[in-house]
Amino acid sequence: MKRPCKRVLEFFIFVEGVYGIVVKVIYDIVQIMVLLCRFSITLLCKLSMVL
Repeated sequence: MKRPCKRVLEFFIFVEGVYGIVVKVIYDIVQIMVLLCRFSITLLCKLSMVL
């Protein structure tokens, strides 16, 4: 009975690790998108001020 439990535990640890990596990648992408949005907004503001 102990072996399947250990396998399930290992599987859950593995899934948690993969999930953590996916979440980190998504978080990084979101941060980059936010930075790009802010950058483009400031650029548009500067351009409108110049024009």
